[in-house]
Amino acid sequence: MSSKVCFLFPGQGAQAVGMGRSLVEAYSEARDIFHEADSVLGYALSRICFEGPMEELNKTVHSQLALLVSSMASLAVLKKIKPELCMADIFGGLSLGEYSAQVAAGVLSFEQALKVVQKRAQLMQDSCERTQGGMVSIIGLPLDTVEALLKKVPGYVTIANLNGPGQIVVSGDKDCMDAVCVEAKAAGAKLTVILNVAGAFHSKHMAKASEEFRKFIQNCEIQTEALSKVLSNVTGEQFTPKDSWHELMALQIVSPVRWEDNVRCALSQGVSIFYELGTGKALGGILKRIDKNAAYINLDTAEQFKEIM
Repeated sequence: MSSKVCFLFPGQGAQAVGMGRSLVEAYSEARDIFHEADSVLGYALSRICFEGPMEELNKTVHSQLALLVSSMASLAVLKKIKPELCMADIFGGLSLGEYSAQVAAGVLSFEQALKVVQKRAQLMQDSCERTQGGMVSIIGLPLDTVEALLKKVPGYVTIANLNGPGQIVVSGDKDCMDAVCVEAKAAGAKLTVILNVAGAFHSKHMAKASEEFRKFIQNCEIQTEALSKVLSNVTGEQFTPKDSWHELMALQIVSPVRWEDNVRCALSQGVSIFYELGTGKALGGILKRIDKNAAYINLDTAEQFKEIM
């Protein structure tokens, strides 16, 4: 099987004040991406990305868009300096990052994605404000153990992210999060972290957002022939001709993110090198836990791009 390339795109939580700034200062292609985003969105998202404050950037309505835009800025710079690398075979993104992957693969235009993600983020923010939800990252326990301990927790908690071996995120009622940590530690977890998020993503707390989002995207026209190159968080596999893009993207809001399955799918297709385009290296860390031999390069800053020139 020939060697293949996979582009990875980060999801919510990877945002950081200053994201994209070094690229904008060094490359006109990145400046154009941020300018287009500001114009389409009708406000200066670029200022929030570059200057913060973090409290503002962390708002779901800003962070999801910020990650999409910074990832597309990285892709635009890559197309400029290494166009031969942009012919990736597979594209994957964690939750919000799936939209970046779809733009990179040609499923959605950048302008389409901005409008779709803006609506998605607003609906999810609204759900956060209506419900009291939280999320916990559990390190060092297998899935069956986590599922068993959740049954001991009073209230609603469910699996939200299957990120990698021994790295599972759960989501649910906010007042259950401390109990989840206690049960997980009793079961032998190496680490539990209550995440600094606005609500219970990828759970039934997002049901209304999912329903409204389904209505919003029902008339969205996509390039279906490009979908087969994209990994679906919902199925854990690449999209197939039988899949409904509209249905899966609505389901993604309330369904577990099968990220480990996504990475293993890419590996099974012969991918030997992964490029993470956008802020942070979180996906690289997960990748190395899944396959320590997989080659990985993060492309986020002007300095990192200089290293591959």
